[in-house]
Parts: sequence; structure tokens; C-alpha cells
Amino acid sequence: MSTPQDLGAALAAAVASRSAPQMAMQLPLALPTDTKIALLKQMFQSMQEPNKFEAGQLIKWKPGMQVRPYPLGGDPAIIVRVLDHPVYDGTADAGSPSFKEALDLQVGCLGPQGQFFIFHLPSFRFEPF
Repeated sequence: MSTPQDLGAALAAAVASRSAPQMAMQLPLALPTDTKIALLKQMFQSMQEPNKFEAGQLIKWKPGMQVRPYPLGGDPAIIVRVLDHPVYDGTADAGSPSFKEALDLQVGCLGPQGQFFIFHLPSFRFEPF
């Protein structure tokens, strides 16, 4: 069985091999089916692992969980506030990965010119930095 590091490396290599037009068209990853199954199981398990976050804590995307452009993958972000009651993404497209997602964190990160952005994001997609 593959380790999480092996699967992460396979995913990173497959994503890195894509050109910008392929990324824009969202072509499927060229991975063997058994690797895709292992990745799906690993990501599902990762979603089930809760983290107790608090304001001021540094976080990053969990592997394979980034579905939004910011914070940039691998970069640290900081929790501005943990919401007592999540807000829900109002994306109208049910085919979107963020459709009706519970957004229970306010997360600060650096923008392209170093500006401080704050986003509402779902905690299950993050882990401590």
C-alpha cells in the first residue's frame, strides 16, 4: 500500500505536469485507478480528522483540499476568527466544489502584492502549519 507521502508526491507530479490550458479545462489527472482510489480514501479520511483551531493560529491547506485560489498552496495563513455559527457559500452552481460549504473560519493571507486578504473558509480543508 502506498504511504500518504507517496500519494502526495504522485498527485503533485501529476498536477505539475499539466499546462495552463489543461488546468483551465480541468482535464482529469493521468493517474492509475488504484492511485486515484487511494487518494480518494486518504482525502476522505483527512476530512474526518477534526482540528481545534483558534484565532492567531497558522494553518495551511491539507493535501488535495485546496479548491480556492487563496491562500496559495503551501503558504501559511492565519486564523483571524473562528465563527460560532458558520456561514454558507452562496454559490449558485451545485456543480461547484464550494456549493453550500460551511465556512467556519475567517482566514487571513497575503495577496500577490503583499496585501492582507481575509476569506471565509471551511476548517475541514485546513491543518496546522
